[in-house]
Amino acid sequence: MNKQPIAASLLPLTKYLFIPIASIILFLLSYPPLSNLYGGIYAWDHGAINFMPLEFFLVTISYYSLFFVLKDNRYRYFLALMPIILFYIFYEYYFISFGKIFKLCDLSEIPELVDVLPFWQIALYVTILLHVFFILAINLTKVWYRYLLPIIMVIMIVVFVSIKPVWYIDGLFRTLARFGATYWSDQGTAQNGYITVLLYFEAEMVNSKDIASEIYNINAKDYEASQNKLAQFLKERNNKRNIHVIMMESFFNPKLFAKISYNDTVYAKDFSNLIDKNESAVISPVFGGFTAEAEFEVLCGAPALHKYDSIEFNGFTGANVFCVPTLLKEAGYRVVATNSYKPNFFNEINAYKGLGFGEIYFPKQYAPKSNTYLSLVDKSDFMFDGDLFEQNIAFVKAHLEQKDHPAIFNYVLGVYGHLPFNLDKKRHPIRLKAQVNKKPLNDEYQRATNQIYYRTEALADYLQKLIKLDPNSLIIIMGDHVPKLGGMNFYYDMGYRNNEEDNIHKPPAFFIINSQFVKKNVLHQYDMITVMYDYITDNQYCQSYPCQRTQETLEYQYDMDMARALR
Repeated sequence: MNKQPIAASLLPLTKYLFIPIASIILFLLSYPPLSNLYGGIYAWDHGAINFMPLEFFLVTISYYSLFFVLKDNRYRYFLALMPIILFYIFYEYYFISFGKIFKLCDLSEIPELVDVLPFWQIALYVTILLHVFFILAINLTKVWYRYLLPIIMVIMIVVFVSIKPVWYIDGLFRTLARFGATYWSDQGTAQNGYITVLLYFEAEMVNSKDIASEIYNINAKDYEASQNKLAQFLKERNNKRNIHVIMMESFFNPKLFAKISYNDTVYAKDFSNLIDKNESAVISPVFGGFTAEAEFEVLCGAPALHKYDSIEFNGFTGANVFCVPTLLKEAGYRVVATNSYKPNFFNEINAYKGLGFGEIYFPKQYAPKSNTYLSLVDKSDFMFDGDLFEQNIAFVKAHLEQKDHPAIFNYVLGVYGHLPFNLDKKRHPIRLKAQVNKKPLNDEYQRATNQIYYRTEALADYLQKLIKLDPNSLIIIMGDHVPKLGGMNFYYDMGYRNNEEDNIHKPPAFFIINSQFVKKNVLHQYDMITVMYDYITDNQYCQSYPCQRTQETLEYQYDMDMARALR
């Protein structure tokens, strides 16, 4: 028997089938235990490891698309797999850093990230990407027909995801769900696969926009009538008392880390005395970033489900939405938004207009052509909370001194606690030192903790003045989310809130009702709407409307709000 023809026929199979498929299988089987070991997505999903048919198919197609356009050399097998490995690692890093899975629409936040990340971090990421592109570029073949497969695949993905999303959702994902994948959920990402979920979300987002539009067209008349009825209810029943909502960037209580000790109190003494153990908590939709999601929940009273974009505010066009500012304005309130950062961040101007704010103020250095009362005091990119509060209290005082002034909804967003937690040591010298087992924590944590001391010192002064100036009012102070710090694993390792449920989504909150600090049970940020409406109607709102809303009701509210916002 002539063995040469058999060997000759097996060589192409080995080269183009056995080795590539073996490499893909080895990667897909070895990656989950590593993710589990380092607290990634598989650890979040309790170590679930399935052989995912759709993910295997998508990884294989991605692999061969690159494999065929690379030069035929010994490095080809690894180079074709390298971008997939890097994507998986990036996917894990994003999850560990922000507590949510990556979606393609998150790329719209790159300008914001570039604006706030330190230069060294940006340089590192760009350097890595350039090296990858360079290595692949010098290994690309000049044989033109080899590029047909990747071109066809790109066209098919665009068609499946952007033009006919139901083909992907129903035709591929749900068909293959019976063979190992699970129905959609963020936590099912480990079982479904990273590329599978990335494409699924994009398809679902496109499909959901059409569905929301249909739902709104069917329900528009009834929904608008119900919102106009609510506006009339608030107008007739409101006690004309003022509402002040202060949202603070990355505000957290360092004392809630069970394993970290300090050489002094982390809250300023005046603030601790003022709150007198009446610290509450709220549940934020985000961890470590994406402030606009928290803003959306507080101001619209609906959960940030990110069905149509990574950030709800990105979808706002300025079209009017029935959110808190709109309804309070209909009830006779002066509705004012003060934001201490840049107006181009998270599409804030269109979002604030759509929410119904009649007046929007940014620092004049960031909005030189606008009429604003706000101004930066020093050269820091992120305005110190004390400077913001001092100018806001003067603004509120001027309003209250006006004859026959309307009630005011005073919404304030402070961004001082933003990464990288810069501290002007001339204004705010280091006071606190954080340790774990007598070993100092990293500089980033030390800066963040010292910021908290000075922020609470400024907050105490602001609240004392505001309570004296406006004693019969509702004041709500809350963090938008807890800071990223060392990522989710850091919070669990350090025992934040004793690792209770949703611990990484619970920033502090403080409620001052008619000059009295009140401790409330943990509420979602979207429940602030019921606190505000019930307060200004002397508890009549919760007697006439359900203050404990079902998930179905919340999702309906979300769909209606976003359908109007996207117009």
